[in-house]
Amino acid sequence: MAHYLESPGTKAYTVEEARELFSQFRTCSIRTQLSHGDLLQMRPGAKYQGWAYRLAWSLYPRAAIRLLGDRLGTGLLVEASK
Repeated sequence: MAHYLESPGTKAYTVEEARELFSQFRTCSIRTQLSHGDLLQMRPGAKYQGWAYRLAWSLYPRAAIRLLGDRLGTGLLVEASK
């Protein structure tokens, strides 16, 4: 993730990894959520201006992803209590 989407040092976690990180908490709720990035709703950066990127951006299946819902989201929301 740090090499392609975010800045160096960024770490991404799976739901299972998050469960392990919060396993010592009294309560923990973890869910994924779609974001503007998952739906490619943001303006493409300078790196993504070539014709192939523009074509991929226009063909991206936003409607299908919305129908499948938050389970495809890259946003990981964790609510926990010690």
